[in-house]
Amino acid sequence: MTLQYPLLSTSIERVYWDASSKYKSSQLIESRFWDDVATLLSSLTCPGANSLSFILFSHTNSSVLPASIRLDNSKKFILIYLSCETSSLSQLSIVCREFRAVFKTYLDGKFYLRNLFPLHPGSINNNKLSCLRKKNLVHPRPIDIFFSGNLNNQRTHLHSIVSSNPFPFLSRFPPSVYRRICQCFPLILSRPAKWLDQYNHRLLFQRKFLAGLSPLDYYTSLLQSTISLCPPGFDSPETFRHLESLQAGCVVISLPLPDHPFYRDSSIIQIESWARLPDCVRDLFSGNHSFLQMSKESLRFWEANFSPSATANYIEACIDALPCEH
Repeated sequence: MTLQYPLLSTSIERVYWDASSKYKSSQLIESRFWDDVATLLSSLTCPGANSLSFILFSHTNSSVLPASIRLDNSKKFILIYLSCETSSLSQLSIVCREFRAVFKTYLDGKFYLRNLFPLHPGSINNNKLSCLRKKNLVHPRPIDIFFSGNLNNQRTHLHSIVSSNPFPFLSRFPPSVYRRICQCFPLILSRPAKWLDQYNHRLLFQRKFLAGLSPLDYYTSLLQSTISLCPPGFDSPETFRHLESLQAGCVVISLPLPDHPFYRDSSIIQIESWARLPDCVRDLFSGNHSFLQMSKESLRFWEANFSPSATANYIEACIDALPCEH
């Protein structure tokens, strides 16, 4: 990259990296995915596409504005805003005034601005999952139910449902207190709940982020799993895990996701509360469902909504629907 403040040029025509980004493109765990999307965007054919350029901006702090808002001709740019799980309406309003369109990951469904569009998190760099689509899906898989991740405040209810807790009153504590108790008594609270006895499961909660399975072990387990549990991240209900699980051909169970176009008519099973998880799992294993067909549907849904080509087509359609600039 060469510096053309406030932009960093890339090897892709009409695609730039914002100089205020917290992370460089190479530091993102989903860098290959957005490189593929950017390559497709550079060859858009919608009206006026030749006069548009794309800026990728990655930051976890919603108060940090992209440096590219200072460009005199910023209205010719489309901003792709990555990494930040929170949203500030005042900050987004400033950003949206300066760009032709803004596409933001982890966008709260309550924000409505004419040229602001939601964007899914993307897919983590992983050749193992990519190769899966070229192979035949095999069922039954050895793991019925799988989850591995850190025990953050958004996941304590799920933990209480899948753990055999000798002290039921603990689940009434605030999530931060519940987490501290789990850290003090990990053996007691890591025993699986009785309802899980009839299933082959691998449910692992770690004390902190990136302290669990190795990437190879994680993706191997995911590819061997029938059901993948996808609880929220630190701040957003959307996670990489949702897309990884779909791409792995898993049946995905999640809490409700935002009403964004790419989640509508989803193959993801969305339940109102983790308290419904035991009944949901029992129904799936009742014999009335074909896991092979559900796996194929997960893969089809990922390809139609979350693949690089589907993502580029979605961005193009949103830009094409905007009123013409005079």
